[in-house]
Amino acid sequence: MLIKFSAFCLMTISLPTIYTHGRDKRNFVLRLCEDFFLLQTNRDRWPGWGETYMQKVPGRYDRILIIFISLFLTVVIWGSYIFRVEKMLHEEKRNLATEATTVLDASVQHTLMLLNQIGVFLRSVRQFYNHCHSIEETERFIESIQLDRSLTPNFFLADAAGKLLIPSDESTRGVNVTDRGYFRYHQQNAGDGLFISAVEIGRVTGKFHFRVALRIDKPDGSFDGVVLVTVSPELFTRYFKDLQLGSQFVASLLGIHDRKMRARVPEPANDMWATSLQNPEWEKIIFDASASFQTRSPVDHIYRNFVYKRVGDFPLGMLVGFSDADVINRVEEAKKWLQLIAIMLTIFIAVVTIAMLEKVKASQLLLQRNQLMLADLAAAAKIQSALLPRMDFLDRRVDMHLRFLPCNQVGGDMVNVIPFSENLIGVYCLDVSGHGIPAALTGVALSHMLRSDGKIVSQMHDGVVVPNSPGEIIARLEREFPFEDLGQYLTMVFLLMDRAKNQLQIAAAGHPAPLLVLPDGQVEEIKVGGLPVGFGDGEVREEIMVEIPAGAALILYSDGITEQPDPKGKRFGLSRLKKTLGAHAHEGITGMVDAAWNELASFRGKAFQDDDMSLLGVNFSVEKNTKIES
Repeated sequence: MLIKFSAFCLMTISLPTIYTHGRDKRNFVLRLCEDFFLLQTNRDRWPGWGETYMQKVPGRYDRILIIFISLFLTVVIWGSYIFRVEKMLHEEKRNLATEATTVLDASVQHTLMLLNQIGVFLRSVRQFYNHCHSIEETERFIESIQLDRSLTPNFFLADAAGKLLIPSDESTRGVNVTDRGYFRYHQQNAGDGLFISAVEIGRVTGKFHFRVALRIDKPDGSFDGVVLVTVSPELFTRYFKDLQLGSQFVASLLGIHDRKMRARVPEPANDMWATSLQNPEWEKIIFDASASFQTRSPVDHIYRNFVYKRVGDFPLGMLVGFSDADVINRVEEAKKWLQLIAIMLTIFIAVVTIAMLEKVKASQLLLQRNQLMLADLAAAAKIQSALLPRMDFLDRRVDMHLRFLPCNQVGGDMVNVIPFSENLIGVYCLDVSGHGIPAALTGVALSHMLRSDGKIVSQMHDGVVVPNSPGEIIARLEREFPFEDLGQYLTMVFLLMDRAKNQLQIAAAGHPAPLLVLPDGQVEEIKVGGLPVGFGDGEVREEIMVEIPAGAALILYSDGITEQPDPKGKRFGLSRLKKTLGAHAHEGITGMVDAAWNELASFRGKAFQDDDMSLLGVNFSVEKNTKIES
């Protein structure tokens, strides 16, 4: 919701701006944001730069101010609209929940009344039959009882052998029903409770009904048959229909044990009556006396808010539910008026913004702006190149070779080496989502946060810098940097090398697995997983400890290498990278990395580079200088 809202606000302000500056300036808003961030960065680095910049580009400050004021007002308007709508929805949902509970209680009471009436009727017939033992008199007694024959059309009485003595249709007299579920249940279970069968289609009427049966006992308590009545679901649903709360309202009478419906509003598809409905939420609460929950209906797959209650002592439960669509429908009219007001205010702001930008437009020269932007990009490329590791202070500790190529003048790949002590060295490789200036600026900020004396990377204990574990470093970076606000994320691998123990401690966050190149040319993946930074909640990533064989080299790379296509669209791939590295393992770090880089360049040909590429080789056990090429 927040992302959609922000995008809408930006679109609202951008449209009049783009319109004002013509078709050749469709990227005006994006360039404006880039200029703003460059202005802040360079102002901090070189005092007085900002003033010079503003002098070269007259009117820019006014334009920025106008746009941001317009954006702020638009955010206030639509924020107020969203807040009010959300408040109305919350209040209406609470009201509907209260009404649903009331409907549930009324439905349960009505259902209990009907079932008790049916029970009284069956017990009366059973008592009369036990008293007179006359089929003819019992039939006359049944006819004398006033029942709605449209909803309880059939009555039956079967003896202990399952033979129908009293059928509703003479054609069924004498039919044996020992195979029926209600007969077997009462035959095997003593007691005075009612058996309520599942819904089935009538053989004679062709309509759906379920049976309610009662056991007949002999004087000694042994089984002597059953009395039963067929009941139409409409006996219950005609009452439910009068209590509907909305277009997606549902009221369902459900068997607790078999999970089959006895009645439902709205009526389900014919094949659903015999289906045993399965739902995880129902499994939790169905045996409780009452409950409330949210789940997707297995009947029509609509997500609803449900309230549930047991129907007395019967093996039945009543469910009443309403959907969010019912809530929305209740506030739709008020929402339309609020939306209309917000749109009118937004249009007014847009018109005013256009008028004010037209006054500023004349003071800006497009040529000057483009030239300045190119100069800024070139400066940003130099700044980023300067941030790549210059490891003169690591002579006699590591042998490194780095190849780096952004897809634009600047990119979001960052690589660095952090010396904590003579034998303890940290190395990281990260890949910021996106390309160009936004990704590069993010990379610059992250490299600053990942300095050796920062709280993310290390802590002070007794005056000694102690590095955090790689997994903790990634977690702290995720917690400290506003990835969600910027709409960015990154992949990363961080390793901590203990040269004294010849061990690597590694953690990763969605980054390609590091490669270990053995002296004999064998290449192994160091598989360590974890969500990209910005997708998690700041949790500590999984860490693994790896023993480094003598003479082995470690390769870190970004996915821009393996995913680089050739002119025909075929990817370079991990297997090709591993094969090249293994074939040149005897040439050392520089030879190995250069061979892979040259192979990549040959494979790419004239194909477009659509991602930043970085390739870093490290050997911690030799005494050579670091080499970096970009």
